[in-house]
Amino acid sequence: MQKERAWIVQDAPGSRLVVSIESTRSYRVGMTRATMERIFEPFFTTRGIEGTGLGLSVVHRLVMDHRGAITIESDVGKGSTFRVYFPVARADAVDQSPALVNGAARGNGEHILYIDDEGRLAHALKRLLTILGYRCTVYSDPEAAVSAFRANPNQFDAVIADITMRGLSGIDVAKALRAIRPRIPLALTSGRTSQETLDLASSLGFNVWLPKPATVDNLCQTLDVLLRKS
Repeated sequence: MQKERAWIVQDAPGSRLVVSIESTRSYRVGMTRATMERIFEPFFTTRGIEGTGLGLSVVHRLVMDHRGAITIESDVGKGSTFRVYFPVARADAVDQSPALVNGAARGNGEHILYIDDEGRLAHALKRLLTILGYRCTVYSDPEAAVSAFRANPNQFDAVIADITMRGLSGIDVAKALRAIRPRIPLALTSGRTSQETLDLASSLGFNVWLPKPATVDNLCQTLDVLLRKS
């Protein structure tokens, strides 16, 4: 339960629209300082398996992209107040909505194949990619992903595959996909990768890496690199 308010703040050289979202009297939970310090981290959640940890991370990135700011005030047992600040455009202003995220272009409907046997994480990434303007097909079974790719290899614009999976490894998947379509843009991702694995992947020509868990910036920049190569 929240209540929302919006008002204009005079702030030279222009004005800012402020949207305030506050806990109501009947719902005053609040956050600890430790939680507040991590609230915008991708995949950080206090909701257990029910949460993806992407909501506020995406909100924060979108607010920053639009030259805004977001602040939080919170006390345990007293509730929280979020304030989002946006610059107010003049009536005659040219649309300058940012098309970039720290230099990396947003998606324009490109179809991404994402393969990761951690189903919850894979579907969270699918939601994030959709928000960022991509289409995304997710497989948690690498063999099924290879079969789907073989059936229609040209439907995908790029592939992201986890290195460490049950059954086929990400490197095995990458080799199989490249055997079907040699020039498919492909990135490997992992949160726990040995130098030996990295060296092997590099020797096979798989040189685009995505840290795991990925930040919004990491993801946009990786896809920008992949799609520019295609």
